[in-house]
Amino acid sequence: MKQQNLHKIIQKGVAFLHSVQEKNGNFLSLSSKDFNNFNNTISYYTTFSTSVILSSSLLIKESTKLKEVKDKAATFLLSQRSKYWSWNYWERNSNETKQMPYPDDLDDTFCALNALFLYNSKIIDGESLAHIVNILTVLEIKEGGPYKTWLVDKKAKKIWRDVDLAVNSNIAYFLYLNEIEIPNLSAFIESRVAKLNFSSPYYPSPFPIIYFISRFYKGKNKKKIINFLLNKKNTEGSFGNPLNTALAITSLLNLDFPHEKIESSIEYLLKNQRDGNWQAQGFCFDPAIDGEKFVAGSASLTTALCLEALTKYNNKTEKTEKINKKLEINQQKIYNKILIAVEKRFLGFDITFKKIAFDLIKKLTKNNNDQQILLLPYYFANSLEGYKNNISEKMIIQLGIGNIFGWIAYTIYDNFFDEEGDPKTLAVANIAFREAIKNFSNVLPDNKKYQIFVQQIFDQIDKANYWEMKNCRDINKFPNYGNYEKLAEKSLGHALGPLAILFSLGLDVESQDIKHFVKFFKHYLIARQLNDDAHDWEKDLKMGHINPVATLILQKTPKKSSHKNLQKFFWETTINEVSTLILQHVKKSKTALIKCAIIADKSIFEDVILKYEKIAIKTMEEKNETTKFLKTYKYD
Repeated sequence: MKQQNLHKIIQKGVAFLHSVQEKNGNFLSLSSKDFNNFNNTISYYTTFSTSVILSSSLLIKESTKLKEVKDKAATFLLSQRSKYWSWNYWERNSNETKQMPYPDDLDDTFCALNALFLYNSKIIDGESLAHIVNILTVLEIKEGGPYKTWLVDKKAKKIWRDVDLAVNSNIAYFLYLNEIEIPNLSAFIESRVAKLNFSSPYYPSPFPIIYFISRFYKGKNKKKIINFLLNKKNTEGSFGNPLNTALAITSLLNLDFPHEKIESSIEYLLKNQRDGNWQAQGFCFDPAIDGEKFVAGSASLTTALCLEALTKYNNKTEKTEKINKKLEINQQKIYNKILIAVEKRFLGFDITFKKIAFDLIKKLTKNNNDQQILLLPYYFANSLEGYKNNISEKMIIQLGIGNIFGWIAYTIYDNFFDEEGDPKTLAVANIAFREAIKNFSNVLPDNKKYQIFVQQIFDQIDKANYWEMKNCRDINKFPNYGNYEKLAEKSLGHALGPLAILFSLGLDVESQDIKHFVKFFKHYLIARQLNDDAHDWEKDLKMGHINPVATLILQKTPKKSSHKNLQKFFWETTINEVSTLILQHVKKSKTALIKCAIIADKSIFEDVILKYEKIAIKTMEEKNETTKFLKTYKYD
């Protein structure tokens, strides 16, 4: 869809809000018996709609009309606070406060506070914050929450002393905006999310509640919420009506769901705009009349929430396009510089020598779709939000050069360790190995701790290769792989680029971020190697090489078992054991990555780990089918 059209639609919506706003800054709220039909309604003066409309409109690109809407709404809300900084559902001094009086409550209070804080955080000063904390202290169930809804005394009836998910979610969002997390409150919300229990006596559907939660939620059940929402989407992209669809879109985007996967829902919203607005639908419950339930909503409320969803989608789209364009240009430029520098190193040799080197470079880059071998330092630098400007392009290129030279050497030497090496390639490996050490060492020549670290990494690689040659070449002896760290040590040089960048930012081996990153990489490499060994154990065993998977098989089968019996044991037993091991190391790797606080954008590393997690899970699922197939064989 064209962004110009999207901008026009958003501006039409802003013009509508401007046209229907009351002189005092409030927005009328309508009350209906029917969730989706607001033709026969009652008009009410509330603070709630204005709070939600103000907070929803703050992402939209500023215009003269929008500024006027926001300024008037904020002025109205400030006029409605009590001296204790609490709010009521009804506009104060309105007819509703006399005919249907309510106590002040935390839902309206924190919806107003959130809107005002987002509008201008300086409004909430030390004195007002003290009042807010006092209100929470009075209404807490136990120290640190959760909190009761209504500002009533302890003698009030039970109905006025409820603890509600939506209310507590709006409280949690205010605390989140102020960088405060309260464990008991978080635990209460998490317990409800885990059960997918999004019920509330104040809201007729789960969509508003999930919307409130999504604004701050960083818990472990993100995917659960996302799947819960997606299961409610129809083929048209609708979640039932424009209001629910807008709430679902914003929630999904808040929970980091890919924006390109909700285009049908965006199209649905665009098709349903009429004269610059979207029709009223029920958002929350209003007071019942003669025992009959009523819901509150308005075209202005639905429109504001639709505009928020469209704006958030548009912002994500523009940001992605801008980043991709910038990354694509920079990425290609850096990639070319690295490749040219590596190829240039071999230009002085004869045709045969150059062909060996260039063929290997081509093979390494061709089989590496995301160009991680050349561009891992580049990707890593871009993942460090706030530090990117401290990392020079020259350093990234030098580390990329070191990385590909390291891979050239590793690949050739590994062929020799597997007794498949071609002597003509050995000279290429030696040159590449020297160049790898030179580039990694010279990137920080004055950092002694880094120099020692680089030496230790290369020593580890050599020690791991020596250990393998010494312990894994006799089928009558089973090597003790222990915690499998030897599998990682062989390839740990691949992590040197990112680690050099961390050293350049002032970190060292004692820094928690470096410790966590090394741990992440080690467990990732172990998972990757176990996956490779699960495919190669038969080939390795024929050559007399005992990899970890072969070890697991041989330790539990009789000596001199036939190949078919070993294969049968692998598919019936070992495959699950290996897959479980892979998943264990994937989990450890993911945990270490989460703890690596300096990495702001963890997506590239998460994707790398996820690949092996998916393979292990799929392998375990397919195991039964393979076992059935093998039962048709007759084993010796």
